[in-house]
Amino acid sequence: MYSMDDMVRMASRGAPELLARFIGFTPHLEARDRPQGTIAQREEEINAWQAMNGQKGWRWLALDDNASNFAPGRDGLYLVDWQTGVVEEDVHEVLEILR
Repeated sequence: MYSMDDMVRMASRGAPELLARFIGFTPHLEARDRPQGTIAQREEEINAWQAMNGQKGWRWLALDDNASNFAPGRDGLYLVDWQTGVVEEDVHEVLEILR
């Protein structure tokens, strides 16, 4: 498991202006801790983090390699290639989304 600093450093490689946009980790929710019938695990973890941190309903952007962890058509998902992870092209595209 990576530390917060390691993850931020990897995700913002080549784009130091992203550093301040990372604000924490989501909790890991076991199936028994998620709403009944939920399949979008990561999205539920984001919702739980927002609720715990007084940011319920705020817009967010997740970089992930598995779309099945989110509701279909979710605007807050930027899908990366599972074989390469975040690459320079992704960083540029994410910056454009965030601007």
